[in-house]
Amino acid sequence: MSEIDENEFLKVPVSFPRPDYPATIPGTQPKLIMSKYKGKFYVAGCTPPEIYERWTMCLEYVADLTGRAHAAKEGKIVGLSEEKVLAHYLDAFFEGGLISKAEAQWINEEVLRRLK
Repeated sequence: MSEIDENEFLKVPVSFPRPDYPATIPGTQPKLIMSKYKGKFYVAGCTPPEIYERWTMCLEYVADLTGRAHAAKEGKIVGLSEEKVLAHYLDAFFEGGLISKAEAQWINEEVLRRLK
């Protein structure tokens, strides 16, 4: 990941999900996988740049899905409510391994908040 100003990391809302389970390596004695960033250790996937990258990716999905859900709300997508449009796309993103279940929930809540 390219060097990003530390202030950019502060834009990630507290409500944005972080990985909820640590990665481990199997063996006689399990080992916890950690990442080192600027002299601190983080659970794998939880360094500020990693969280920021996931958040910006999810924001792109939010923007796209807000437009698609708005089209459904305006009746431009025949026969689908905005909730069904969201559920369809979020399921596809999740099943494709693009986002976690927690990220899908966050995206859904963010899109619905923007539609109000």
